[in-house]
Order: sequence, then structure tokens, then C-alpha cells
Amino acid sequence: MGIVTTKKIGKEITPIWQEKGKRAMREAKVLNKYNLTLKTARKLEVSDESKICEPLFWRNNTINAWCISRSIGTDVDRKFCNDNEIWIGIYDEPYYRRRVHIHVNCWGGMGKYEFCDFYNYKEIENERDLQTQEKLLEVLNMLIDEGILKIPINKL
Repeated sequence: MGIVTTKKIGKEITPIWQEKGKRAMREAKVLNKYNLTLKTARKLEVSDESKICEPLFWRNNTINAWCISRSIGTDVDRKFCNDNEIWIGIYDEPYYRRRVHIHVNCWGGMGKYEFCDFYNYKEIENERDLQTQEKLLEVLNMLIDEGILKIPINKL
């Protein structure tokens, strides 16, 4: 996931889904309001500690973090481990030098889904990948809008 199979067509390398006869990907439905990349999103910082609570977050006492998780796919996808998922954890204390951690997985959590830029169609293999990026961006936009997270000016 995230790596697009390509073919050389003429002088350009074209993602498989853009080949003649293949359905092109739709436009993204969620706006990248803060011009985030996955790298910059992973550098977000906590802004308002008091808003980190239920029902928006769920508590994981084993790792001492407040979490948001979303599964992208259908019940059948989840049954056969074909879904993608996002996980955002805000640790009580810095873990690996930061409190905010973001993980994006594919194949029911068996693989990492890595990409550089949101909505870079060269990195989107299928509709579920696009939905995964949209869901992650939707949650991040909301967390920044609500003042829970902030973009650190000097670290991006």
C-alpha cells in the first residue's frame, strides 16, 4: 500500500490506475487546510492539555497515552484483514522525544502504510489509500482547529 505499481508509457512513468482503460482516482474530499505532510504531522505538539479526554480520545493505561483510532474499510475488509487504520497517540510524557505519535497501517495492521505528501496520486494505490489519507487529515484538521494540537513554527 502506498507504493504504486507503474509502467513506462511513452516518455512518462504512469501509475497503473492512470493507464488507458483504468478508472482514475477521484478528487480528495478533505482539504489539507494546514498544508501538512506526514512528516510535518508527526511533529505536531500538544497545545491544550485540558481538551485531551473522552469522548474524543480513549485512554490506554498500558502505554500511558490518550488515543484516537479509526479503521478504514468495510466489516468484510476487517474480517479478512484488508482494512487500513490510523492511530494517533498523545503520551503523558515524551516517548522517543515527542508526545504526539501517528501510525498508519494497512492489511489489518500487518503492514505500515507510508506516504510523503497527502493526495500525491503517485503514492495512492487504490480508493482505500485515498480514504485513509482523508480520514487522517480530517482528524488532524479537527485537532488543530480545536486547539488540541499546534504546528510548531520553529521545527517544521
